[in-house]
Amino acid sequence: MEELSDGQFRKLAIVRQLLKEPGVLLLDEPSAFLDTENKVFLAELFNRLKQQCIVILSTHDLHFASTCADEYLELKNNQISFVTTPKL
Repeated sequence: MEELSDGQFRKLAIVRQLLKEPGVLLLDEPSAFLDTENKVFLAELFNRLKQQCIVILSTHDLHFASTCADEYLELKNNQISFVTTPKL
């Protein structure tokens, strides 16, 4: 059996959590190690999931965040602030 790539492992971990039908999905860097095509798929998936559960994610990828987030919190200099759009 071949080993999974980091991106494949990350997608599998997300699918495993979705099978549990969570009310809240908390993800840390879900788009890390994914190519552009899979980032687009993931953003579309999160947009559909908004109807079923709360999706909270942390990311350094502001472009990815802008494609799937409704609200943003920014952590900078140990302070959290609400921003209307990510600063690309």
